[in-house]
Amino acid sequence: AFGLFEKSGERILLCWLLISLVNELFLGLKPLRFLFLTEYSGFFAAGILIYRLRARKSGLAALPLLALSFAVSMHTSLTGVRIIAEKYNAEYSGLATASIVAAAFALFIAATSSAPTRLPLRLMSALGALTYPLYLVHQHVGYIAITRLKGLVSDPALLILVALGLILVASVIWVGVDRPISRMLRTRLTGWARAIAGNDYLVARMLARRHV
Repeated sequence: AFGLFEKSGERILLCWLLISLVNELFLGLKPLRFLFLTEYSGFFAAGILIYRLRARKSGLAALPLLALSFAVSMHTSLTGVRIIAEKYNAEYSGLATASIVAAAFALFIAATSSAPTRLPLRLMSALGALTYPLYLVHQHVGYIAITRLKGLVSDPALLILVALGLILVASVIWVGVDRPISRMLRTRLTGWARAIAGNDYLVARMLARRHV
């Protein structure tokens, strides 16, 4: 706000990550967790830092902060998986969780590197658009599906089937809900903007005539 983040982005992110660490390691306060998203701040901060590094808004001094965001993400992910496993009486692998987090960071850094991507722009746009509906449906729907279907097939097959099912549901939401509403909003907002701009032009002309 007011250019503060552009000037002091790294300091703000450092404060955010430190608040997250203190809350997740010692306090466990739900208000802080909801207000500062302390469970996921490491991932958000990493995304912001990678963007700033790519856009040359941050220098190499931001790399230790990126490492801190990775550490926060790793801690909160391992803790979250353990809590979920205890809640649903399920087995979990800390090594698998850590590997997934590390792979996610590596994939994101590679995807945003300076090397040009060979993927078509439309495909990249579609993959990006799928992330939000997938974010909305993956957690609780995934838990319910895994709990209800567990035992019917092997665990690896169950994981693949649930993942594919969630991607399919997210695709339906994107095609059937997100895209039509986006087009409608874009059309209406563009019309309103043009109407406002036209009214401003008429008012300006009327005021100019009065001063003649």
